[in-house]
Amino acid sequence: MEGLKSWSIPILAAGVLLGAAAHAAAQSPATADRIVTVWLKLADDPVAIVRSRAPGRRLSPEAEKTLVAQLRSKQQALIPSIEANGGKVVGTTQYSMNAIKVAAPSNRLETLRKLTGVAAVLPAPISRPDVAPRNRRP
Repeated sequence: MEGLKSWSIPILAAGVLLGAAAHAAAQSPATADRIVTVWLKLADDPVAIVRSRAPGRRLSPEAEKTLVAQLRSKQQALIPSIEANGGKVVGTTQYSMNAIKVAAPSNRLETLRKLTGVAAVLPAPISRPDVAPRNRRP
């Protein structure tokens, strides 16, 4: 009985590892098609960065309007490629970050990262507003 105990633990451990590997392999196709939401960060600087480099850290309203239009134009030019790769544009931003928020299959993220003008693919955490009542003192 003592000999049975000494070799049964490694066999049980190997069985658990093989079972976990088989489970992971069975899950791979399903998770590859999972839709994730990410930011496609674009190479051009956003308004906040351009503004921080300007004299007095300010842009004229016309200059800011022109910059936003240029950034939006480049973002719009990428949308057909994003959609061709299974992505759906959820939103855009030009001020704090020059980026396009995209919902896409997880197995297409590398293809989206390689699109011209895309500098990085960043996670887009889901945020929910805190609507819980606050404790108020009378």
